Amino acid sequence: MGEGSIYRFFRKVGIFIYIANLLIAFLFLGYEYKNKIKNIFIKLCIISNVLLILIAILLLPFIYKTSGEFSALKNAISWNFFLMVKINFLLFALSIKKAL
Repeated sequence: MGEGSIYRFFRKVGIFIYIANLLIAFLFLGYEYKNKIKNIFIKLCIISNVLLILIAILLLPFIYKTSGEFSALKNAISWNFFLMVKINFLLFALSIKKAL
């Protein structure tokens, strides 16, 4: 996908925009299904979406502005964040499964 700092920056921004839009879409879906599905999983899904969005906003400057000496820490933060996003998928799937 290209070499250099400009391409690396656009890849990082593209990934962030994708994840942010994904979380916002799940937040809207959670609010949509909140009245239709009365279980704990949909409430946990909404709470986890809000927390993930806040965490992403708080960690964004750290992830993109730190130097190479923190690369292991940046990788750990990124992988743990994506793990939380996947757990959020699981919560949403469990809430929909309970409704069907």
